[in-house]
Amino acid sequence: MARSFFPPPLFGPHDPEIVADAQATASAVLELDRILYDFPPRDRSNSQTSVYQDCHDEYQSSDGDSCQDSEENTTSLGPTSTISLDQVDVSRDGTIVSGSSRDAVIAYEVQDHLMLPEYPDTDENGVLHIIHASKNPLQNVESSSREINEIFTQLMSSVQFSTKHLKSAKKIYTKLLQKDPKDKESRSWHRSYQCTGIQHCHQVHPSLITPSPRYNRVKPSLFLELQSQAAKPVYSSIRQEIEQRTREGQKPRVWIRNGTTFIGCPNHSPEQTWHYAQAVSNSSARVDIGFLKLLCEKDGMRAIGYNTRDCHFVLHRAAKRQHCDSVHADGIGRITKTECPVRIDLYIPCSWDRFPFYIVVSRGSHSHFPPLPTKLPYQIGQEIAAAIHAQDILGLTARKLMVSPTFAKILHQHGDSALRYIHKSLHIEDKVTALIHKQRLLYYPQGTSLAGVWREYQFDLTKNNDEQWIREVFFFDEQREHYLIICWLNTYVYAFMNLETRAAYRVLFEKIFKTLGDVGRKPVQWAYQLGGDDSCDGIRTVTVDMCKKQAPGLGDYLVGLDPRWTWSEHLQHVLILCQTHVKRAFRKKFPDHEATAAIDLIWSANSKAEVIQIMDDVAELSDRFARQLIAIRARLLPKKDSAITTKISKSAFQGLAKQIRENADSIKALQFADNATSKTAVKTKDLRFDVHRNTQDATMATGIIQANSQATDNTVKEFIKGKTGGHRGTHQVIGQKIRFGLGDKCNIEELATAVENTK
Repeated sequence: MARSFFPPPLFGPHDPEIVADAQATASAVLELDRILYDFPPRDRSNSQTSVYQDCHDEYQSSDGDSCQDSEENTTSLGPTSTISLDQVDVSRDGTIVSGSSRDAVIAYEVQDHLMLPEYPDTDENGVLHIIHASKNPLQNVESSSREINEIFTQLMSSVQFSTKHLKSAKKIYTKLLQKDPKDKESRSWHRSYQCTGIQHCHQVHPSLITPSPRYNRVKPSLFLELQSQAAKPVYSSIRQEIEQRTREGQKPRVWIRNGTTFIGCPNHSPEQTWHYAQAVSNSSARVDIGFLKLLCEKDGMRAIGYNTRDCHFVLHRAAKRQHCDSVHADGIGRITKTECPVRIDLYIPCSWDRFPFYIVVSRGSHSHFPPLPTKLPYQIGQEIAAAIHAQDILGLTARKLMVSPTFAKILHQHGDSALRYIHKSLHIEDKVTALIHKQRLLYYPQGTSLAGVWREYQFDLTKNNDEQWIREVFFFDEQREHYLIICWLNTYVYAFMNLETRAAYRVLFEKIFKTLGDVGRKPVQWAYQLGGDDSCDGIRTVTVDMCKKQAPGLGDYLVGLDPRWTWSEHLQHVLILCQTHVKRAFRKKFPDHEATAAIDLIWSANSKAEVIQIMDDVAELSDRFARQLIAIRARLLPKKDSAITTKISKSAFQGLAKQIRENADSIKALQFADNATSKTAVKTKDLRFDVHRNTQDATMATGIIQANSQATDNTVKEFIKGKTGGHRGTHQVIGQKIRFGLGDKCNIEELATAVENTK
């Protein structure tokens, strides 16, 4: 019996020099194992064959092998080593691996492997595969039935044949490992599997579902032959499709006209163009016009040896397709199944320090063509899944994964330059896309809609306070059409809402400051309500957009805390209007205007009168530009309203408020200067929510509530540099973005109208 320690690779060259070196190394290892484990010497008169004629009569006389010991803990494991089962005796009656004479698992051939083959050789008499694994598969695994079964499933994932387990794993006495019938260290975990066959077209070629010795010893040439035959159904489909458009009894015809190849009704001509004809694309260079022409001639299919049952479409048993890729005489090919009698037994020794290998016994003959190598081994699948988790799962594509640094690390670990070299099933991007889709469903089964946000919120409620991302999901109505979602980072609060009203902003501030108090374990205090001097602890100012909804909403919230003042009186102590909007909007619309420098002077004005004077100067300056006159005056003149100019000028703030305003001005200047960097930092942190995929007509408002304090300057710098704490949540925002303190528009006129109408 020929025996090879290093079997030739399934898909690759078999270098004689490499095999010779491997055989020499294997011989040295076997000799060392024989000395260490006191194995009896074997006669090796022929170095190429190892036929053992010793009979194991003691195995035949043993009574059963079922382990009656209820103890499920495996034997303590020692350091692993490489060892070959050179003591395996193959007699005329075969080697009994386990079981009694009635249901014994017997093998007549032994093969050594370093890894479990994807297509293990099998035979009616049984083939014993010894897998010299680098580590114990059961190491660090509890002896629970569920975990043991999972390990067996992981090992069998390397086998490309479709299999199903016949029973749960259990401990048994393995006669192959016994020195004597009382050797208790010969116990192994055992599980049996059945080959479930393949799926194929109902017009499949008979040879693909007929037992053949070639299917028991799979070689790469077998798949190459299938590939060469796979083109025939394609040409047959073309012929069948065209034949349906011709008169009964007519055969399609192939002709060339003006350099273009056509196939269609034989009566088609330049004069009778109503007969069906279809051009064969010249760009498809792989179409064999001669073969197609011969196929359409009378008795052409018989002449080339092609019959109606010549489809070579086969699938893995786990595939979900219902039709094949070809059109046959009776229509599109339907998918059917063929069963297989092959049985596979897997043994993992409990005493790994003594037997550092596991055993696979394959019995029976395959009744079908082997499935294509589309199954991904468990270990490689785990590495790809880890690479997927390191990326933005919701926005990840196969192309993005392949160019990521994490993916390059996987290639480096395997010593390969492309994904297809790690495993053949990863040769196409569709396989990688399916893996990404699977992980996305596992982690976000509800998708990224509002239902997905609610699911994440329920998980966050079970975490520690400092680990929560989604802190609040609030609905403004019973129909749950309008909602507010509040998320937290170390330095910022992100609010996602699809209702932009004054009342909605009041609820927003209530929820945010309440959550802030819960995290700090005491209610939020406001410095101006406690006296306003430097010794008072609390929030001093809040910067908001020049919007008619945000500032009044903040005022309504403060009225609820202290009803002694009106909402506008509260805002005089804490409100700072964001200047970033005006600067950005003006420079975007008038990038080279002479009034740009004068606009910047507005924010340093000391009084309301000085603000109005600067506005008048800018308006007069714009008279030199007839085109821009109307636009500039429309932007500046309405801002003379007292409610706005009072808040812009420095005279509106006294004492502590003036100091805070100057500090806030420097912060906003930093934000304006590095606005592009700030936006990049936000994208880098993956702060996105697609929370209203089903309501895209709604207006989405997002915001950053900036509490200005003495530490705010450093906070903003850290955020712009991307140093703030991120979150694993990967979500997407759809809709208009309006950011508190870093917004995209400025509605000074609307705020003035709102303030005046309220008064």
